Order: sequence, then C-alpha cells, then structure tokens
Amino acid sequence: MSADKRLTLADYQAAASLLRTGVAEIRAVRDVESSGYGFLPDGRILIRFEGHRFRKETGRKYDKTHPTLSHPYMANCPYNKGPVSDYGRLATAMALDATAALLSCSWGLFQVMGDEYWRCGYKNVHDFVDALKTGEAAQLMAFCRFLISKKLDDELRDHEWDGLAYGYNGENYRDNKYHIKLPRAYAWHVAHPEG
Repeated sequence: MSADKRLTLADYQAAASLLRTGVAEIRAVRDVESSGYGFLPDGRILIRFEGHRFRKETGRKYDKTHPTLSHPYMANCPYNKGPVSDYGRLATAMALDATAALLSCSWGLFQVMGDEYWRCGYKNVHDFVDALKTGEAAQLMAFCRFLISKKLDDELRDHEWDGLAYGYNGENYRDNKYHIKLPRAYAWHVAHPEG
C-alpha cells in the first residue's frame, strides 16, 4: 500500500480533537478491529464479509442455495477465513445482489459495516465504499462520524469498554472478547505513544 494512503500522527490528533479523546483510544479501536492496516498488501481495502448480515439484507432468500453466504449468526463462523477468502465470497454475493453484498461487509481500518453508511455521512453504500477505498484518512473520518452518530464517542472517551464494544460490535461482542481486547490495546498505546 502506498504511503499516501496511511494515516499520519496529525490525522490521529485531528480525529482525537473531534472526538474529544486521545490518540491512544483511537489506535486501540484500530488495532482491535484491523490489526492496524486498512488495506491488504495487494492494495485492496480490508473487508470482512458477514453472512448473517447478507441473510438479513436479502430476506433469507439465499439460505438454501448459498449457505456459506447466507446463514444465521455463528460465533467463530467457519466461513470467515480471512479477507482474501472473503473477497471471493463478496464477489459471489455481489453477483446475487450487489447492494446487499456491500451492506453486509465491514470495511477498512475500523471495520465499519456497510449498512452504517448513512451514519458516516454517505447517501448510499456504493459512495461509502468508494470513499473508504481512497485511503485510511477517509476510513478514520467515517469511524469518527459513526461514533458520533451512535453516541459512542463518550464511551470511547470515558473508557467504558463494554458499552463501546456493545454499541460498536453488537450484542455478541463478548464472543470475540472486544471488551477485553480494547482496554489491553489502549494500555499498550498509552505505554507506547509512538505506536
């Protein structure tokens, strides 16, 4: 990925000012959601295709014909084998219903779901995805708008990790231990402010 798509310290500081929090808090969410990278080594934006979301977006019409794309929620879903594999699933889902497929993915550095495009200031999911593909700065701004729209900026600011994890990742947030990973990542970034 080209350096011009990466975030700078100034980008983080501007976001921290907007959210009235610290850089360490933002970097903690970044690390838990994406391990710190908004793009794959080949330059494609980081994604995670969520089959239970595609099921919802398509009214379960592909449950029988495409069970690896349209299925109930599963903790540690066996079909999620990483972003490269998810691009194959996304392509198949897009052939069935392109908009539903984009709505059913989480995108970029902060893994904001496509169906939350409106919270991030976009008129449709296609514009949202196109913007996030331009670089991590757009992904950071979408994250900020999402937090503010969902009124989660105060949870981030006040280190209410369970509340943040619930609002950000949904009712099953404990399955992936978000409420434990977030404070650990935050503590690491407080100790390593250059990271």
